[in-house]
Amino acid sequence: MPLIVTRALLVYLVGGFRAGYDSRIRCSFEPDAPLDVHVFLSSTPRYEAFSPDDLVWRVTDFSYTLDAGHKRTNVSVPLGERASSNETVYAHIYLTRHGSSPDPQDPAYSRRHVSSTHVPLVVHGPRPAFKPLRNLLTGARPAWQLELEAIPEARRATELVPLWKPSLSINLVVDNDEYPSREDVPAVLAHHWSAEGLFVAQRQQFRPILFVNELEITPNRLLPLNASLRSPPLELELRPMSVGRFVWMLNLRRSFASQEAALGISQKESDELRAMFVQTNPYLLYATVGVSALHVLFDVLAFQSDLSFWRSVESMEGLSTRSVVANVGMEALILVYLVDEGASWLVQLTSGLSLLVGVFKIGKAMRVRRADKARAPTGGASSTDEYDRLAYGLLAPPLLLLVVGYAAYELVFDFHRSWAAWALNSAVALVYGIGFIVMTPQLFINYKLKSVAHLPWNFFFYKFLNTFIDDLFAFIIKMPALHRMSVFRDDIVFFAFLYQRYVYPVDRSRLNEFGQRGDADAPRDAAAGGARSGGAPPPQKGGGASARHRPSKSKKAD
Repeated sequence: MPLIVTRALLVYLVGGFRAGYDSRIRCSFEPDAPLDVHVFLSSTPRYEAFSPDDLVWRVTDFSYTLDAGHKRTNVSVPLGERASSNETVYAHIYLTRHGSSPDPQDPAYSRRHVSSTHVPLVVHGPRPAFKPLRNLLTGARPAWQLELEAIPEARRATELVPLWKPSLSINLVVDNDEYPSREDVPAVLAHHWSAEGLFVAQRQQFRPILFVNELEITPNRLLPLNASLRSPPLELELRPMSVGRFVWMLNLRRSFASQEAALGISQKESDELRAMFVQTNPYLLYATVGVSALHVLFDVLAFQSDLSFWRSVESMEGLSTRSVVANVGMEALILVYLVDEGASWLVQLTSGLSLLVGVFKIGKAMRVRRADKARAPTGGASSTDEYDRLAYGLLAPPLLLLVVGYAAYELVFDFHRSWAAWALNSAVALVYGIGFIVMTPQLFINYKLKSVAHLPWNFFFYKFLNTFIDDLFAFIIKMPALHRMSVFRDDIVFFAFLYQRYVYPVDRSRLNEFGQRGDADAPRDAAAGGARSGGAPPPQKGGGASARHRPSKSKKAD
């Protein structure tokens, strides 16, 4: 009898100890446990075959840790006749402990060591709208357009077509935390465990979450399936994900869905926002939000400084009139292009304001230029005008050659909506590609005059601060490659101006853009002579602004 009581007491104590220990909820996979990932494709939402013929990707060197890195592969999926039918293709993703099998009929199968998820790779939606294109010389049309035009227009407007998802981003949510009870589990995780059947109540364990991130698959990336696309491409990617980022992604998905319904934002704007949030590092994104406010501030200050400078301009010595005219021409082309492409109204507004300021600058420059000619003793051209004409004379032949060559290439080898669209695209591409040439005459004038004191440095300061902010935007905002190149092009011009400001001396007796002198007692004739010639007298003694700049060793231009 005492032996039976002792055994019963031991069983009770051990059982109570195990019950207390097992009441803590933890993952069924140990930290750093080796894992296998299997991806099968089939035509059914539930998969039971586990056939090697359906296996498109298997990863055997992954582990349950945030330091597992990421795996990636590209495959072609042979759909055959299914490509043009309404049949849906599903991806079945299984995560197992290394060496285990996802097949319940296999002896190596262990239910608590298998997680799975299933996603469709084909969705059905309206046929993507297209703008008719043709070769303007031969009248030839793209093959895909001929295939679409063969379908009656009424059918094209109402028919739902199969659309292929070109990528599958698989994220393993790594959660090594232990939760005292179900009440301590975050609501988002508890709901996901229940929805996916990942919680094993008998063992107080949860199986890992496999999260397929489809936020970055925007509608413009979907590929219409047809007879010509029988083996669509599929990019498979596997990477670990923290619990915090997983919760953030779920909240982001719900937020986009509610905002699209409540605010009525366009599909294009929603797609761009989704891509920016999903494909960008969160820390870079947070920094961009703060920097965006500075971008708006610098834009306002730049416009204000530019207007103040040009209101006070009384002589065009040292300033390139042709650059002002060329910049306005480029701004007009870019604004027309943005309107034609349906760009954001905010981008169009900024471009429109720049165009209005440019038109004002042209009027002011022409009036001041006429006044300069009237004041000239001999009535001849100024040295600045000669340098400006010389610089553009050297740049005009290669510029014209580039215009003709690029436009001819586009005309012969590409498809366009109309002659006007071809002319506009050629002109805008040229503006993006060689826009820095417009600033070259001003650099040439500075070099000849050995001075930069005639430039609106406050305006340059604000504008070039914005170029560095645009560098940040170039990495996170979707934009054409040519526009991205133009952002870094402005940096090169800025550093060239900085070099000239460092090399050439600053005359503190010269009037600045606000009509003020650096030295109150500077001789009037020195300031007037410097303003007429555009040159810079020797630096003043005793420091000041001239002491902060290295004197030029070259002689002043005649």
